[in-house]
Amino acid sequence: MLSQHLYMPIQLHDLHRLNSIAVLFFLVTIVLMALAIVTPRGQDVFWINSHHSFFGDTFFSIVTNAGDGILILPVFIIFLFVRFHLSAILLVSSAITGVLVSIFKQWLLSAALRPTRVLDIDVLHFVPGIKVHATHSFPSGHTATAFALAFVLALIFNRKHMTVLFLFIALAVGTSRIYLLQHFLQDVAAGAYMGVMSVIFSILILDRFRNQAFLKSRLVFGKQKILVRPIDSSLN
Repeated sequence: MLSQHLYMPIQLHDLHRLNSIAVLFFLVTIVLMALAIVTPRGQDVFWINSHHSFFGDTFFSIVTNAGDGILILPVFIIFLFVRFHLSAILLVSSAITGVLVSIFKQWLLSAALRPTRVLDIDVLHFVPGIKVHATHSFPSGHTATAFALAFVLALIFNRKHMTVLFLFIALAVGTSRIYLLQHFLQDVAAGAYMGVMSVIFSILILDRFRNQAFLKSRLVFGKQKILVRPIDSSLN
């Protein structure tokens, strides 16, 4: 059974819950951006990609899929049965992330080259079965999606071990994008920042509608149909 705190809304007045997790995610993005600044472009790819192995090929080929958006829909549907407010945060943050990434990839920096178009491919390790792209490098959409989803889940579960787990998966997705020769560290750092900021913006937007009864409802299974039912006010 889902514990009671999963039914609690994520709102601005819940500062301790929001700030503690937000600070952790922001610190991680700051570290990533700092590393991207001090590391010569390409050295990050050479270093991570050179430490390849059968396990690395398999692990990163699988974990990278956590950032392509396939998990958003099932998680969204699950949270419809918990609280509409949670699904709304996931939906709005995903939309913001998608718009931000598209603006940079399709218009502002559409010509940004990926590692294989910049570095010497003779010294790079290509993972079998992985299609390596050539352009639209900045930012990493997979990393943005992974960090946004991880941040939302960390806020919802509000447990230290779960926060660490979600953050580890998001970092693994970011690392996979470099390992698989899809992005530079600067792309990954920017994607992580956009993902985290998209969640913050979604909370700010939805906080304006916090008293809406609809957001305090959830889906429940009735006899041969699914019903919308308000959540017990004692859980608000």
